[in-house]
Amino acid sequence: MANNIVILEGLSQEASDAAGLPENREFFTQATYGTPLCTSYTTKRKREVTPPAEPSPLRSLALKFSHPPQDPYGGWSLGSERGRNDLLLAKEPMSNGVGRVHFRLHFSWDAQALLLSDSSSNGTTVDSRIWGQDLQIRKTTISLNNGDHIRAGLIHLRVHFPHASLEYQAKWMALRNHFQNAVPQIGGHPLKPSLQPMFDTNRLSLVTDGSMSTRGAHGWVCKAVDCQGNVFAVKRAVNGGNTQLRNEIQTVVEFVHVSNSLNSAH
Repeated sequence: MANNIVILEGLSQEASDAAGLPENREFFTQATYGTPLCTSYTTKRKREVTPPAEPSPLRSLALKFSHPPQDPYGGWSLGSERGRNDLLLAKEPMSNGVGRVHFRLHFSWDAQALLLSDSSSNGTTVDSRIWGQDLQIRKTTISLNNGDHIRAGLIHLRVHFPHASLEYQAKWMALRNHFQNAVPQIGGHPLKPSLQPMFDTNRLSLVTDGSMSTRGAHGWVCKAVDCQGNVFAVKRAVNGGNTQLRNEIQTVVEFVHVSNSLNSAH
């Protein structure tokens, strides 16, 4: 278990079958969650129910420290086409409602958050403990938490994070260094792909440690972090401060316009 970064528990027969594909042998794990899969049947000859066999455990997949993704930009890819994915979710391309490259799992290292980025035409459904149920993720990114559900076609998975032991934390830091060294840099700045985060201003994580936090007569400003670890200054108007806030926004807009005009002139 110490080699598992995140466990993707199979909750459907199709997900369990995918976990057993030869292409996934390096990512296979024996999950200990949920209800085992089992079958029983009645023989035609004796017309009696046979004693139930020992239930077969759910087969699951896991992102593993020993197998970082092929693409340091996009993270681990999951889909139905061989050769294009780190983890294969279907035996045949475009079967079981799974796109060729359906979604990717990667990390915001600064926020220590697991992110899902959809890359399919039909989208990925997420049941999130934080963001809500039956979220249709299309060409965008959302953070995942322990116990969240992922549905890609007939593939149904549940996210589990192992206990963060000292060994786990040491491997986490080593993997983070591997990712950072694998991403090309220009002038010390890593080249990052453009992402479209699922952005809900009512659900930003407000930082309450006092950093970048002020309060005035017409509102307060505090630090907030989104699912990708991006930092924002959030101002909320109080005591009839909406007019004052609109004036401040207009001033900022005019300043940016003048600044852009001056840069263009040079």
